Amino acid sequence: MDIINFFVDLLSDPRGAIAGWIIALGPVWVYSPLFLIVFVETGLVFFPFLPGDSLLFAAGVFSADGGGLNVWATLIVFWAAAILEPAHMRIILMRKNCCVPSTMHISMADRCI
Repeated sequence: MDIINFFVDLLSDPRGAIAGWIIALGPVWVYSPLFLIVFVETGLVFFPFLPGDSLLFAAGVFSADGGGLNVWATLIVFWAAAILEPAHMRIILMRKNCCVPSTMHISMADRCI
């Protein structure tokens, strides 16, 4: 009977139920998956199934008043993930002496072909 009440509550007020989960989980368990999903999605081409746009919209909805997320913390997490992934890939490519998209490294492009 508890499972039925759970689904009835979830279907009657989904935003309130999910906001309750966000508050109960705490910031580390909420912001870490958000960071990882955006980090992986921005840099790895073979993960097109990750929920990028819908994740951004959902995080925006839950960053509003009473949603459980802090709007500034959410923005910092998304900005950091979007900036760190390309920088991370650039460091990896430079360590492998492979092609890095830059005019300074045009001679290195011949080694990657």
